[in-house]
Amino acid sequence: MLIVLFAIDLEHFILPDLITIPGIFVGLVCAFGLRPGPTDAAIGGLVGAGVLLLLFFAWVLFRGVEPLGLGDVKMMAMVGVFLGWKLTVLTLVLGSFLGSLVGVLVLLTGRGNMRSQLPFGTFLSLAAFIASVCGDSIIAWYRSLYV
Repeated sequence: MLIVLFAIDLEHFILPDLITIPGIFVGLVCAFGLRPGPTDAAIGGLVGAGVLLLLFFAWVLFRGVEPLGLGDVKMMAMVGVFLGWKLTVLTLVLGSFLGSLVGVLVLLTGRGNMRSQLPFGTFLSLAAFIASVCGDSIIAWYRSLYV
């Protein structure tokens, strides 16, 4: 699902409900027999969607423009139910970092300006893949910095 969402968002700047909404339900069902478990999956979905919804409404309230699409919110709910809350937080941080890095490169190369849009779901998809493959190691490394 992530590969498909990555490609669609990169090309069309849209994350289809046809993929994200069923993905949320599939993730919740799978959570009963697999990691992260139903409680962590539910919290992960709420964290993934909740953080982006808060950002969305705060930005609209204070700036008057939509900072991201609601497809990103639904995709992060889907990611959250599959990964659990810890890896969802990591996904949000990594996705934001990757998007910011590409945004700076776009500015430096003159391929866009401060109003240019980037497909955030593409960066979140890549970050979710990284989190699913090596997220526990990244979190353990990060924790070791403070212990």
